[in-house]
Formats: sequence, C-alpha cells, structure tokens
Amino acid sequence: MEPMIRADQTTMTPDEAVAGPDRLTKCDAAAGADGAVTCDRAAADELRERVLAVLDEVKDPEIPAVSVRELGMVYRVETTAHHAHVQLLPTFVGCPALDLIRAAARRRLAEAGIRAEVEFVLSEPWTPDRITPEGIEKLRQFGIAPPVRPGAPSLVPPCPYCGAEGGEIENLFGPTPCRAIFYCRRCRQPFEGFKP
Repeated sequence: MEPMIRADQTTMTPDEAVAGPDRLTKCDAAAGADGAVTCDRAAADELRERVLAVLDEVKDPEIPAVSVRELGMVYRVETTAHHAHVQLLPTFVGCPALDLIRAAARRRLAEAGIRAEVEFVLSEPWTPDRITPEGIEKLRQFGIAPPVRPGAPSLVPPCPYCGAEGGEIENLFGPTPCRAIFYCRRCRQPFEGFKP
C-alpha cells in the first residue's frame, strides 16, 4: 500500500499530488511512525513557480524573441521543496539546438539558486497548439509565421508581415531544420515559417 501524504492538513496518496497536466508536486520527506509522509507542498509549489519564471527567460537560440515556455516546450515541471525536474518537448526531433536549450535552462536555473534536472522527452509530440498567444505574436513580430494548425486547408501559413493567406512554398530547406521559406503573393515578401 502506498504511504499517505499529509499536506496542509490534507491527506492524499502520492498520485493525488498531481496538480495539473504540466506539473507534479512531490513530497520529499520520509514516512513518519504512523506511515504518513509530511509534505511541504507550499514550498514545492513556490519552487515550481520560480522554475516557470526562470523558464520564461530561457530563449530559443534560433528564435531569440520567444522563450521555451512561450513555444510550449515545457512538458512537465516536478518539484519538491528543494529540487526540480524539468521535462521539455523538442519542437523538431532533429533540432541541433536541443543541447544548447538544455544547457541554457540548467544554467539559468542554477543562477537562480535552483537545483534542477533538465531533460528532453518524447512522451508526446510537440504540436503548434502548445504555442502561447504571446508566443504567436512574438513570432510574427520577429518575422516568422507560426505553424499552421493540423487540418488547416493550406500548408502555407499566413504572412507574418501583412497577414495575407494563399502564399507559396519557396523552399522547404530554411535556415534551420524546423523552418521553411515561404513567399507572400500580396506584399511580395519572402518569410520564414515552421515547416508544414
């Protein structure tokens, strides 16, 4: 039988400590004489918020206008009162920047005084739906069209400059493995976008 956890006068099993799809608060204390585990859930939740704030500062090295959190790369953050385990999703499995992103996240967390493990996981594929509204706007301002949603009528995203649809694929081989070059027929500008 799993030990029960007492957190803030609440008794729960370890599985019930899950606080949402992108977070898990764990307890890091040993079981007492009665078999219960006392959890400093408030400290773990506070650490989680600090970790997320730091991840807001970790930029994609290939698109420095957006953070890994805005791109929806943060899959899960598990915390105890003193430690964090961060799981990230790659936007593109063959991305050569994954080691740079992981190292930047580890460095920023360490600079903030947070003991953390950071890893990329392939538990589920990253999809464009994970990009936050702020991330979509920052991509547009940077001149990169956000990826089209699955099931969209066209593989070509709207132009980030004028918003026109109906452009064309100029070259599937863009400046990075995850991006392609498109052409807007209305404003006649080439633009980058995530590969379809």
